[in-house]
Amino acid sequence: MNKVNSSKRFLIIFISGFIAFIIIYPLFYHSLVKKDNLISHSYKDFLLRHTQGSRLIIDSGSNSLYGINSRILEKELGVLTINIADNGSIPLQEKLYRLDKFSHKGDVVLLPIEWLHYFSSKNSSHFFLENLFDELNFYYNEMSFLVKLQLISETPFSSVLKKSIVILNNKTYKARDEYMRFINYKNEFNNKARGDYQHTGEKPILTHWVKDFTCNEGILGNNLVLSSMFKKNVTLINKLQKKGVHVLFTWPVVVGDNCYQGEDSIKLKKFVVQIKNYLKQNNIIMIGEPEDSLFKKQAMFDSYYHVNSVARDIRTNRLLVKLKNLEIITYKHKNTNLNINEIIIKNYFINSFKPVKLVQTINIHNTNAIFLASGWYLVEPWGIWSQGNESILYVKLATNLLQQNLKLVIENNLYGTQDKTTVLINDKKLGDYLLEGKKSLIIPKKFLENNDGLVKIQFNYFNVKSPLEYGLNRDERKIKFGLKSLQFRRVKSNE
Repeated sequence: MNKVNSSKRFLIIFISGFIAFIIIYPLFYHSLVKKDNLISHSYKDFLLRHTQGSRLIIDSGSNSLYGINSRILEKELGVLTINIADNGSIPLQEKLYRLDKFSHKGDVVLLPIEWLHYFSSKNSSHFFLENLFDELNFYYNEMSFLVKLQLISETPFSSVLKKSIVILNNKTYKARDEYMRFINYKNEFNNKARGDYQHTGEKPILTHWVKDFTCNEGILGNNLVLSSMFKKNVTLINKLQKKGVHVLFTWPVVVGDNCYQGEDSIKLKKFVVQIKNYLKQNNIIMIGEPEDSLFKKQAMFDSYYHVNSVARDIRTNRLLVKLKNLEIITYKHKNTNLNINEIIIKNYFINSFKPVKLVQTINIHNTNAIFLASGWYLVEPWGIWSQGNESILYVKLATNLLQQNLKLVIENNLYGTQDKTTVLINDKKLGDYLLEGKKSLIIPKKFLENNDGLVKIQFNYFNVKSPLEYGLNRDERKIKFGLKSLQFRRVKSNE
């Protein structure tokens, strides 16, 4: 009897432990995945999420990263063009899930995907699973619950342990880091960076892939048959098209001697026909022929899918002609320099701001209370100088302060001539003031309504000059307004 009870007890403990593991392990895995509190750590992901209006979105592996010049396409087509291509071993399914979430009606999605996405039946690569925790966390964070469980089950336990040690030691969230990330992104966007690889003239080192395999061995599989996985992905593409997103395919850029030649050429031609026919059956356009994006080895950067900058521009211009002939992109996107400040503020920073209380002094070093959106130079120990003719900042007020008139106390220095500054609150002109030392401005409550407590303060300046222009020193900065602190107070009855 004791043996039977012991066996039952062991069985109960074993089953309970197994169930506990099934529940706890996914939660543990999930806790290790990096969470971007405000802004994605990937500039490409940032572009996909936060650019607005109709866009040309390029997505694939690194062949498009090295092989497309988005600036040429944007300039010639008149449409904001973003290149979110990253690594060819990332499953096409995960790319399509992300595109489904962040693309919108009027977007054109171009997929110059690598050959393996057509024939491979493998869902997740080792590279993808290894980097889901941090570098590729945005893919994981957008997955459905069931897809996450599938990937968790596919990830080697050794990878989870290895990542847990690294990530748990470096998991502190720093608001200042995300603020600086935003500033960098804004500068990149204004400098027309759209996600392409930036060729710097460095001498590349050929990858072992090129040394160990021929071109056909490196990019083509042994069994060139359209996989069930690709057909499943086409159903996701159909879903995209139903919501008004135009999806186009084109062939990947390939570089090397004897590519598409020899015994594989006949198989490849049949495979190309098979791909075209299947896409046509699903009302999906394939642009051009594989040879349109094929280059000799002298155009290689460092691998069979990476071309140099000269070949990149040739390939881009070939593609441009075919895109123009399709006449799908017929609009002119007039706002390619969109205001990313507004997007980030309204969608993200508002959630991290600590509401400002009455009589609380807000200094410019407190990144959880004030956001210096634009028109400012670097923060200095005493405060910060304005940059140019306009400066914008944001603060968030506690909700109980929104139904009353408030007094805004500004402490600042004025550089150069004593000119008045135009102050706007939430895009409404408050007035023109001579701001020097400490100045109190009365804000009527109507200026604060219907804005979720977020207060946009804009300063417009006159006669802005640099110390160099005044003949004082070599400082070329265009400065006028030196902000030290802000403070909100109640308005007294006699004011």
